[in-house]
Amino acid sequence: MRYILDASVAIRWYIKETKHDNAYRVLEKLVEKPENFAIPELFTYEILSVLYRLHSEAQQIFSKDINSILHSGILRYPMTENIYTRADRFIKMGLIGYDAVYVALAEEI
Repeated sequence: MRYILDASVAIRWYIKETKHDNAYRVLEKLVEKPENFAIPELFTYEILSVLYRLHSEAQQIFSKDINSILHSGILRYPMTENIYTRADRFIKMGLIGYDAVYVALAEEI
């Protein structure tokens, strides 16, 4: 079983106003077994965008930490026809596009 890592969880590791113990538990599990996790390709763009808006050391965090995660064995899933078709269904149910992609990936894998 793979877990889908949402950018909103990962951002909690760096933005003190959003920090949460559960986010750190996810990080511990990710470090321990990265192959148990997956991210859609939009994760990298989404987290970089948020870091640049909210953290003065965005470039360093992305370069050091996020880049390490991306090369740790985590499944980086591309946008495929199946994903955007599934996402469309979730958007029609009321999710925003980004969230729909994460749910579509969870359903896909």
